[in-house]
Amino acid sequence: MANKKSAKTLAASARKNQIFQLKLLGYNEVQIAENMNLTLYRVRKDFKEALKEVNDETADRVKTIRDTTNMRYENLLRQLYAKIKYKQEFVNEIGQKETREKLDYDAINAILKIIEGQRKLFGIDSERAEINIDARQQTFTIDENFDYRSEMEKKWNNLLRDTNVVDSTTN
Repeated sequence: MANKKSAKTLAASARKNQIFQLKLLGYNEVQIAENMNLTLYRVRKDFKEALKEVNDETADRVKTIRDTTNMRYENLLRQLYAKIKYKQEFVNEIGQKETREKLDYDAINAILKIIEGQRKLFGIDSERAEINIDARQQTFTIDENFDYRSEMEKKWNNLLRDTNVVDSTTN
């Protein structure tokens, strides 16, 4: 029973991946449903689930990169804070050796740049938190001599040939 369920799970995962790839290639849900012998509901549901998985993976990667970068910043800050003040020996007007505390301005500048990097990393200084893209302003060109239909059929056939997808809903 466990093997049958895992086989169905693998098949469903492969089917979701194939639907996702076909949507990226430009096929609509009706075309995908007809060519894969699926219902329109199944195509929509699987695409939505595949898209959610991709978004979750991307969010996890972004968090990992952000956390790693912040740890590197913190490590650099610890090292630089220790270097801000240093002692310098000099001979005064009467010939005696004295020690003064001096500031390392290069270390201070480096610290300020790291703090600026941290603020950008966490979006503290951003004016707007959301980004809006107006798709109406985007343009593309169509090559009238290019046979899009045959190219799409080639891609479809290659995708079907490369991935052996079993639809668990047709059993």
